[in-house]
Amino acid sequence: MLPVIIVSTEEALNAVPQSHRSASLALGATKWQTIRNIVIPQAKGGILTGAILAISRGAGETAPILFTGCAYFLPRLPVAKLFGVVPMVNPLDQFMELSYHVFIMATQSINAEATKPIQYGTTLVLIGLTFLLNLTAILYRLHFRKKLGQVSLQ
Repeated sequence: MLPVIIVSTEEALNAVPQSHRSASLALGATKWQTIRNIVIPQAKGGILTGAILAISRGAGETAPILFTGCAYFLPRLPVAKLFGVVPMVNPLDQFMELSYHVFIMATQSINAEATKPIQYGTTLVLIGLTFLLNLTAILYRLHFRKKLGQVSLQ
């Protein structure tokens, strides 16, 4: 996921017109002020879109997740208590993942026909989450473009 985020961030930063940067510098802003007040706000939509799409892509890819701690079934949520009061997520705990669940149900089940409704339901949830993440990325991009006056939604 990291290369996708890096490339999309780089493209979003390069998409900011050089004239905007030059105008900011010509008005007496420092490089840091130009980056903070001109470049990042204009590139924010592309950066968030790239990050959300990378997360969405990563949610559907099983192979990297299989070797990082994925479990088929966990009877409790992976939460460790800190000082007995505040629950905190421990990054070393195992976790359940939807695409791995579908894979196990399809290949390791005693009666694959009986588990088809569960497989279809899990697949529907996975597709729905992926669609929701992609829709969120599109809406963020449109919001930031509209906020900056780059696109008119008529």
